[in-house]
Amino acid sequence: MPPLKVGVAKADITPPVGSKMAGYIQRKRKSKGIHDPLFAKSLYLTDSQSEAVLVVIDSLATDQQLVGMVRDQMQRTGLPSKHLNIAATHTHSGPSGLAELSFGEGYDDDLLELTASQITGTVRQARNGAFEARLKIGSTMIKGLTQNRNDPAHPIDQQLHVLRIEDKDARLRAVLANYPCHPTLLGFNNLLISADWPGAACSIVERVINSDVIVIMTNGASADVHPMYLSQSLQDLKRMGQVLGGAMLTVLGQLSPLGNMLRAQNSRWGIEIQTHPDYGRQVVRPHVQLQHQRLSLPVKQFLTKKVYDKTIEDLFHQLRLSGLDDRTLTIIAEGFGCVPLERVKSFNNVQYDLLARLTALAGERLERDHALSESRGCQKQEIDVSLLTIDADLGVLFFPGELSNRIGLSIKQRAGLRDLIIVSYANNYIGYIVPREEFPKGGYEVGASHFTDEAEAIVSQGILNLTGERPRRKTGGD
Repeated sequence: MPPLKVGVAKADITPPVGSKMAGYIQRKRKSKGIHDPLFAKSLYLTDSQSEAVLVVIDSLATDQQLVGMVRDQMQRTGLPSKHLNIAATHTHSGPSGLAELSFGEGYDDDLLELTASQITGTVRQARNGAFEARLKIGSTMIKGLTQNRNDPAHPIDQQLHVLRIEDKDARLRAVLANYPCHPTLLGFNNLLISADWPGAACSIVERVINSDVIVIMTNGASADVHPMYLSQSLQDLKRMGQVLGGAMLTVLGQLSPLGNMLRAQNSRWGIEIQTHPDYGRQVVRPHVQLQHQRLSLPVKQFLTKKVYDKTIEDLFHQLRLSGLDDRTLTIIAEGFGCVPLERVKSFNNVQYDLLARLTALAGERLERDHALSESRGCQKQEIDVSLLTIDADLGVLFFPGELSNRIGLSIKQRAGLRDLIIVSYANNYIGYIVPREEFPKGGYEVGASHFTDEAEAIVSQGILNLTGERPRRKTGGD
């Protein structure tokens, strides 16, 4: 069996101070400084029969424009375009202009061209510098960092995946990690460029182990998961980075002995006992394969802007009569901001229901033109989902948007792969995929989603077609 070869490289893609920032509608001012650098990081894999590349960039999103530019440049080197996948970390403190979103000012052509060139450089460097590698995969649960942002009672995926990448001399060369959470620890008042928690966690690991080790953090199914913070501050960002980075270091240390025997002295019998490490697993039969699935998602029947405006104004009127003031309504409906808790505690059930409808309609109004543009006015929108399998039990799924955490968790539980890493915000940005049961409840994500409540089932089944599905256990009544 030919050896697996891996290459890694990174480039600084930090925009200049004074650049426009992406992530929050409420943020109107440009960046005034840089807290931590932004990077493009490339991971190349080949088993001599097939090759694949994962690129992760510290940005809010990536879409077909940027991905297409890099794929075109790499195709000239013989790398098939579909073998290259580019994902964003989804930091809300990065630059504007790398993707076309419903809010913002479109592309920054100069930044787009420069970033595409920098990404291409890292892919070439990783590909040219590929080394014989060994992979070891493990994971751990991290509690107390995140919460479902719609309902704290909902179960969430708290799994941190860690892939240890060594050379043939067992020297750690790179890390691929994955954790599902919105990078919104820094709020809209922050005007410093930052990779948010993904950058903070990577920085901790690189500083502790070796600055030459490239640590790549990807984001999971995090559409409805936010970090829990003491305050949206740089100090709290450091705290979250320490928790995640520390957990990554623990897993890396536990994975290190795989492929060797651990020994311990037993005093009672005066002998040395040897045992196999009992944590994670080593990839012993690597097989690089990329599969693609095209899905057709039903697009909502959007209203006209005039109807949205009239309906939203009617809801404003009802909420005013119920006792809510205009400032609170503006924060909720126009800025999608946070209302102080003491004010929320005074809401009654009628107000909650009206506010859920209001935020849903406000989200639809915001996304209407972008959704219709993406679907080209059709009732269906075609999307592509890709699966990179590295061995029979390890897969990396690339999803082109914001996947609800509950949907992602269900897919991981049902998938036929022992280790499935879901990478969101990959290759395009199609917005939110929301659980069907959320639609009657309303709220921002339901409104901002471009698709009907049928999308969840189509996406889930399409992904399971790629990953395979675990056999369902029979119950006593079967």
